[in-house]
Amino acid sequence: MSFHLVNGIACNTSFMEMRMVQVRLFTIALLLLLGISWVLAGKAQSPPVNFISKLEGSHKGTRTKDIVQLKQYMEKYGYLHHHHNTDEAGGDVFDDRLEEAVKTFQQFYGLNVTGALDSDTVSLMARPRCGDVDIRTGARENRHPGHAYSLRVVRHYAHFPGKPKWAPNKYHLTYQYAPGTPQLFLDVIPRALGRWASRTPFTFSKASSYESADLRIGVFRGDHGDGSPFDGPKGVTAHAGAPYVGSVHFDADEKFSDGVEPHAFHLETIALHEFGHSLGLLHSSDPTAIMFAYTDHGQKKDVQEDDINGLRNLYGIRMSK
Repeated sequence: MSFHLVNGIACNTSFMEMRMVQVRLFTIALLLLLGISWVLAGKAQSPPVNFISKLEGSHKGTRTKDIVQLKQYMEKYGYLHHHHNTDEAGGDVFDDRLEEAVKTFQQFYGLNVTGALDSDTVSLMARPRCGDVDIRTGARENRHPGHAYSLRVVRHYAHFPGKPKWAPNKYHLTYQYAPGTPQLFLDVIPRALGRWASRTPFTFSKASSYESADLRIGVFRGDHGDGSPFDGPKGVTAHAGAPYVGSVHFDADEKFSDGVEPHAFHLETIALHEFGHSLGLLHSSDPTAIMFAYTDHGQKKDVQEDDINGLRNLYGIRMSK
């Protein structure tokens, strides 16, 4: 056993060596834990629709586990009916019904109608988007004349089934925020509502309470109680209900900005889109329209003529002020 002096105090060399080994082991364990955390964080940041890029080139007859997710995606946005069981035998096969669904999607968005997942189809599907459906049973539909594939699809603006709309004596709508709504939303939302007010007869003011508001605005994460859970970054940005439903929800996992930033969604643009649903519009296939479902970081848009035409058709009155 040997001793040496540290600050004038005799210390056991073996004890010191043991302490140094413990410190090294602790440091290694900490680094491993940090590494695992970084890996998991990286995975958490992966877009929820990453699986789509793996399916490029898939067509009828293709069999892979990612086909199950594709069927769920097509069902979510109205292209496959809910009774199509993706868990049944053969759920991982690109079958006839999925091919028809892909063709409908392609025609809806003015793509080359092949029924296969070509690069243009995959590129669009993989973009972030609104969580509301593209096609609802009973929705107003427009046929694009002369299209090679004769499906009845929405070509531009569309309305909810039954064409719900605000009553003529209800063109002044109130709004309020859920508790805990970030300041960014409190700053930007009035501007988005102001853009609709500048192009339509609608006016907006804050309600005295969240429960009494016509439009109830909240920022939520994951499953938030409305049956349409959010899916994390770069997936569904937001969703909203039809007139008299009133819910307008944004995904707390997304990064939003006041101005145009390359790595964030322009909040006013996203809000304009969602309030279009609140006024009675479904998705448009016009990529310039505010009611086009897909978006990207750094993209700024405004209300377009197609959007105004949709409201004019729905309400039967002059829209632009």
